[in-house]
Order: sequence, then C-alpha cells, then structure tokens
Amino acid sequence: MIENLPVNSVITYNDICDALEIFDINACRAYFFRAVKELEVEQQRTMENVREVGYRVVAAREHERLVRKDVRSIKRKARKAISKAINVRREELSNEERAKIDALQLKLAQTQEMIHRLESRKADKAEVKAFNAQANDRIDELEKRLTRFMSERKV
Repeated sequence: MIENLPVNSVITYNDICDALEIFDINACRAYFFRAVKELEVEQQRTMENVREVGYRVVAAREHERLVRKDVRSIKRKARKAISKAINVRREELSNEERAKIDALQLKLAQTQEMIHRLESRKADKAEVKAFNAQANDRIDELEKRLTRFMSERKV
C-alpha cells in the first residue's frame, strides 16, 4: 500500500482504515506504524503525520528535521522520567523497589549526559567548520594578493 508512493504523497486515515478493513484509525495505527518501519528499513523512506488528514511520504532532505524533532521529544521525555524517578516517596518503597528506581535514575542520568556530550561535540564541529571556512577565505585572499604581486613583478 505505501511501498510505491512517491515523495509528498498523502495517504489519508480513511485510506489506511479501508485498506486494513478496520474502521477505527486508533485500531489501525499499530499496523500502519509497522508498515512505516518496514518502509524506513527497506526503502529508506519515512512518513510524517499531516494533522487531521493522514500521513505524507517525506523527501530524504526532510529526515534531518524529523530526527531533530524526535531528539527534542526524547530530551523532554527523559527530563520528565528523571523527575519522576527523583520525586518519589522513598519511604513507601521496599528496598527492592528503591534499588530499581535508583538504577533507572542512574540510567536516565547517563542517557541525558550522553545526549549532552553529543550536542557539545556537534557544537564543537560547527565552530571548527566556521574557523576552517574563515581560514580558507583568508588563504584565497592571500593567494590572490600573491598572484597579483607576482604578475606586477614580471612587468
């Protein structure tokens, strides 16, 4: 159903339900999301939600935007989860339950730290790229001056 759709094609909620012969979009979503996952893996295409309409096949250049959107969501959800793990009435927990929540809190903190390190590395790369661009511009200017200087000396 979705494997041969061209970029920017929209498949409506009704189309999905009709194809699956299930007439409740909420019941259809799990099957549809599995198909989208297969589309991503097999054809390197994905789809995004078009509010109150359905889903649209996105172009390759749009994947970065979708990834960034998912990362923002992950960071927000991680903060919420950490808050829940920290703000628990520990006196109401058994030793085993405390150990489980502590382990979860540690894993979440490690995940958040990893995301922070990756973002820092990305910022560092952007700074290096900007510095290199400035250096390349300066080199180009110096080469032009040298060429001009050398041509003036020959005259």
